[in-house]
Amino acid sequence: MTLRPNWYFIGLTGSLWGVMLALIAGLLTAPALQAQRAGQPLPGSWTWPQIITVDVVCLLAFVGIIWKLYGDLRTEVTRDAISRPALLGRREIAWTAVSGVSYYRNGLHIRGSGRRIILTPRAYANGKALVKFIEKRTGHRR
Repeated sequence: MTLRPNWYFIGLTGSLWGVMLALIAGLLTAPALQAQRAGQPLPGSWTWPQIITVDVVCLLAFVGIIWKLYGDLRTEVTRDAISRPALLGRREIAWTAVSGVSYYRNGLHIRGSGRRIILTPRAYANGKALVKFIEKRTGHRR
């Protein structure tokens, strides 16, 4: 099955997280840097460890979202299996090895062979057809 990306969803999701990261940098980190350069106290009751922690958490969240979107774009669905990128190569589950399919928070969780692949049907222009294809291949229904 050919997966067609839903560029509107992918672009909107990536953009919103990018704006969130820019807001954190613009509303928290930049004023703190300016205050320090001017020899003034940090804004509010913030400390540098707190500011750095917020920046790192936001950056990691952004990287996680980008990785998720990348994984959705690079997911492959064939007659025999489903696979997607993993940190060390690819994660693949053969349709014959699927032990369960569940839906949770707009995600489609496919389990089998001691692995789990989470899909976001909204990331695909043909997301409904993808769900029907998976249900047909696995025999699991909503």
